[in-house]
Order: sequence, then C-alpha cells, then structure tokens
Amino acid sequence: MRMALVCTGSMKIPREKSVAAIDSWEESFFSSEFTHAAGVRKHTRHPRGTLAMWESIQGKKRFRSDTW
Repeated sequence: MRMALVCTGSMKIPREKSVAAIDSWEESFFSSEFTHAAGVRKHTRHPRGTLAMWESIQGKKRFRSDTW
C-alpha cells in the first residue's frame, strides 16, 4: 500500500483519528484554504509563478488562459 500525502493548508486537524471522526475530518478539510495541489511542482506556465499569474490578471474583465 502506498502512502498518500496531502497539504493540509490552513486545516485545523481534529484530535480524534478514527473512522468515527470522519465527519470532523471532512468538515475541517473542506473548510480550509489551499494554495497548491500536493505533489505538483509547476502550477502555471506563467514565467514568474502562480502569484505573479494572479497579479497579472487582477482587475481585468478578460484574460488569456493560454498564458497561464
């Protein structure tokens, strides 16, 4: 069996680690904020990275997706 890794972002990890706590884990996971996909090294084709991509399209009504 392979171990899978997940970036927890801002997730508040529940104390209980059992099947009975699945609802708590789901709530915490989906209520958190994430900045990237785990295991992905390059998230955009923008030459200066993800933050620069978002800054370059901020406030624009339209943008070219082929520049990501």
